[in-house]
Amino acid sequence: MGKVSLDNALDRATARQDDGTRAIPGAAFVAIDTKKGLIYSKASGSRTLSANGTDFALDGLCFIASMTKLITSIAAMQAVERGLIGLDDDVSNVLHEWKDAQVLDGFDNSGEPMLHKAKNKITLRSSSFYHIPADAGYTVPLVYEPGEGWAYGAGIDWAGRLVERLNGNISLGEYMEKNIWGPMGMTSTTFNIEENPSMQARRVD
Repeated sequence: MGKVSLDNALDRATARQDDGTRAIPGAAFVAIDTKKGLIYSKASGSRTLSANGTDFALDGLCFIASMTKLITSIAAMQAVERGLIGLDDDVSNVLHEWKDAQVLDGFDNSGEPMLHKAKNKITLRSSSFYHIPADAGYTVPLVYEPGEGWAYGAGIDWAGRLVERLNGNISLGEYMEKNIWGPMGMTSTTFNIEENPSMQARRVD
């Protein structure tokens, strides 16, 4: 597919319908070759849902949501790489909230949870670390023994909390800015766009 075909495909995908709406409000497509560098870039459509919205631009800021999991995982692996913690170390030595983790066995006839104290330690390597809920109000029983199962949850937030505590209680955003976003030239990445007026002006709704 050549450049003209890509241009047309993107424009068709974001075209305004007869009723004024768009199937896809706006989008940008960028292709980079490791040897040649930038080989294609185009933005099309609107960056807002309103009928008279601002055109979608290549420098528009989009909400990347669950990409936080990837970047937090990188931060956790940097902690391992720097010797701050091992993959098989018990994270409850740092995350004291999990010193007495409990595992849910089921519920009794009256609907009360049946629990037992976790036999295995929670580690960065164990998949269970990533399904434990985050923060003080979320220290609920585990669904599996650590390392023996996995379920979707907010445990990646605990990995972020681990990174913070291993690095002098710096905020996760500050850590990522210094150790990941900054070195990679990701100057338009933040947890708090409301605190960055220049970014807010390019926000995609």
